[in-house]
Amino acid sequence: MARLLDPSAFGLMAMAGVVLGFSTYFSQMGMSQALIHQKELNKEDIRVAFTASFILGIAFFLITWLAAPLSLYIFNNQELIPILRATCVSLAINGIGSTSASLMRRKLEFKSVAIIQITSYLIGYVFVGMTMAYLGFGVWSLVYASICQAILSTVLSYMYAQHSLLLLFSWKYYKPLFAFGSKMSFISFIDFLGSDLDTLLIGRFMGETSLGLYNRAFIIIRQPVGLIVSTVSRVLFPAFSRIQSEISRLKKVYLFSVSSVVLIVFPICCGISIASEQIVHLMLGNQWTAAIPILQVLAFTTPFRVLMHFSGIICDATGTLKWKAILHLLYFVVLAILFFAFKSFGIMGFTYAVLLAAIIKNIGYYFIIRKILRLTIAELLKAYWAGIFSSIITSIFVYVTAVLLENFHWPQLVVLLAMVIAGIIAWLLSLYLNPDKALLAELYQKFGKDLISKKSNTTLGRFFIKATKSLTNQ
Repeated sequence: MARLLDPSAFGLMAMAGVVLGFSTYFSQMGMSQALIHQKELNKEDIRVAFTASFILGIAFFLITWLAAPLSLYIFNNQELIPILRATCVSLAINGIGSTSASLMRRKLEFKSVAIIQITSYLIGYVFVGMTMAYLGFGVWSLVYASICQAILSTVLSYMYAQHSLLLLFSWKYYKPLFAFGSKMSFISFIDFLGSDLDTLLIGRFMGETSLGLYNRAFIIIRQPVGLIVSTVSRVLFPAFSRIQSEISRLKKVYLFSVSSVVLIVFPICCGISIASEQIVHLMLGNQWTAAIPILQVLAFTTPFRVLMHFSGIICDATGTLKWKAILHLLYFVVLAILFFAFKSFGIMGFTYAVLLAAIIKNIGYYFIIRKILRLTIAELLKAYWAGIFSSIITSIFVYVTAVLLENFHWPQLVVLLAMVIAGIIAWLLSLYLNPDKALLAELYQKFGKDLISKKSNTTLGRFFIKATKSLTNQ
């Protein structure tokens, strides 16, 4: 779709996403996390969660629709109002389907979740979105694609996890869920302000075109890494919640999960940064050249986002929400200060501000996690070391390959494929040379044979589901 639409279309949708994100956190009130976190779940809890999500979804759809003109005070863009009014219908739609999605996550039915996500995305964006973009609908092709995806996701979720649609109004059932959910909603909202502050400020001060460039670069790096992180996090939150009071087991699962993911994510991010020119030209087209340096920096920001994500899951699962909220507020302040300090450097200044803020937030999270898990810095660095070592080896191979092929003037696709192959070979070599043999031995002992079995159809998601179930059951 990036080849059919210009950057401003994606910038407008990113602006709409910020406003919708603001409403989403209050329309859900943390009901999804509360359902998953609840140790014992009964039918009344499910009815209460559905009632709250359903009513709040409709309420915030109406509020957002009526308040859409106020977005002019944020982004000063008249085109945004009709787009926002159209896309906010997803608040009501998601309010209907969120309970079913939460029940699937609670039961670790992630194969079903994946099928729903893929199916709704393909129909929404590949068929509806790309067809409309080809026919010249511009930004509205993105609008209707997102609405179509939301509808399909809700319908399919309910088909997989059906529950009573009868509303329930009784405070004694609401109280335990809202006690946890309201805190989660508040913290998630603060996190949203921090994570989307870049979108808000770039859209406000630099316009939809610059925001479109930044947004597409962010999406490129988020897709491969986000797929891994979202898969793992959806497994870890319910798993961590089940063993929240058993610190030694929780610590073991946390360190194993971090080690496993950084071993994959760190090298991918380094490779994407080095191959950013080829990736942007091939995926988005030559009109997106300005996004190349943005992608190079954001690729190094992503590993810190991954580590923050894992730390946040530990806080959520153990109910350590106070310190998480404080850290997120501080992060919001730091990020705002850095944005305005680097504002004169344009879009790249904003990008470097995001990187520095992510580093600072990671340091803050370390002190929180150390207190919860009684974790030493030596244990944490050991968990990171395998990924760091693999990243160094992979980066050297990929960079040398790029330099050697630079003078041959081969097609970008050929160069990128050569860099990918070099990266894979380097990553496998790093596993062989990696000094953390204990981690590799544990990975192979528990799951390696299944992964390399000719009869196995194990995916990355199933791998981590099995990993987490195995470790939490020990």
